[in-house]
Amino acid sequence: MRDFRYKILRSLSLIFLSPFLLMDESKVKRDPKTKEEHKADKFRRIKHKVEMMLDTTEGMHRTAYDAAISMYAKDDKGQVDRQLLRKKEVSENVAKKMADLYMDSAKQQLYVKLPKDQKGKEQQFDEAEETMLMNAIGAATYDRIYQEIRRVRDGFTFKHFYENVRPEMMENLKNNLSAVRTSHFDAADPTKDIANIIQYIEKNAGRKLDFINKDALRLQDAVRMLDEYDSLGNVIEKQHENEHYYLPKEKRKKEK
Repeated sequence: MRDFRYKILRSLSLIFLSPFLLMDESKVKRDPKTKEEHKADKFRRIKHKVEMMLDTTEGMHRTAYDAAISMYAKDDKGQVDRQLLRKKEVSENVAKKMADLYMDSAKQQLYVKLPKDQKGKEQQFDEAEETMLMNAIGAATYDRIYQEIRRVRDGFTFKHFYENVRPEMMENLKNNLSAVRTSHFDAADPTKDIANIIQYIEKNAGRKLDFINKDALRLQDAVRMLDEYDSLGNVIEKQHENEHYYLPKEKRKKEK
């Protein structure tokens, strides 16, 4: 039964979270020549969606717990009785209810309908965004909550959930979602992506990153700078002085 619910929840997460990743098509910046979204813009767009997703989930813990317990762990007189959590069916229902509420909350706040193309067909999601769906809330959340309820049974108080389940759940969610921000970059041959990221930052920040040895950059270095630029509107030299790619002033090329 639990395996069936797990599969159902995984399917629900895929259906629900697909549109969550996408902004209104009119807001997506596209290169006028290639008609494609710049990879740096896509990183920033998905990063913003990830942050919204995490903030929304973080604010749902008390609501999800109270609603699930109130619905499935009350006795005939309407009083909360956590001993009911010793029953397998009640444990399943509480875990499922909590996972459903996390998804519903994100859906209400983040749902964006994907527009149709010029031929009236529903547009498709790209690989990076579909990866995000597979790693998001539904099944993983249900499974972790269910396992903990079965482990501690009537010891599954909100305090226990918040202190023992929430940190791991949020860290896993953060790692899964954050990784997708860069999944559209070419990790196998990143040279072009690295160059494009640096050019993007220099153009939009209005300055040369002359303190960087661009030939020494790894993809993760360039992405970190892009993340910094997105957060601060600039790349601060002092933050990179101890990095392997940092160029001291005497080694920098002088502009002609």
